[in-house]
Amino acid sequence: MAAGRLLGMYTIRYISSRGSDRPVDEERLDAPSVEDAAKHARTRVRATHFKGAVKSPLHLEGFLIYDDHATHLLHREYPFA
Repeated sequence: MAAGRLLGMYTIRYISSRGSDRPVDEERLDAPSVEDAAKHARTRVRATHFKGAVKSPLHLEGFLIYDDHATHLLHREYPFA
């Protein structure tokens, strides 16, 4: 981390269906911005669409990014919509 650069804590909830915001997985991430957190989540979602790319039975369709307490939704995305 560069001196003077503050990281934010985000909660990323991964979902398997556009019809439900019920998370199938969740992680907390330190990132400089919501955009950086979205880039990280987008990479993970896309990886589940390619056989053998991720050792996970999950098929993720999108993600929701919340603040550090997971109370305020900051970003929603469905990369394959």
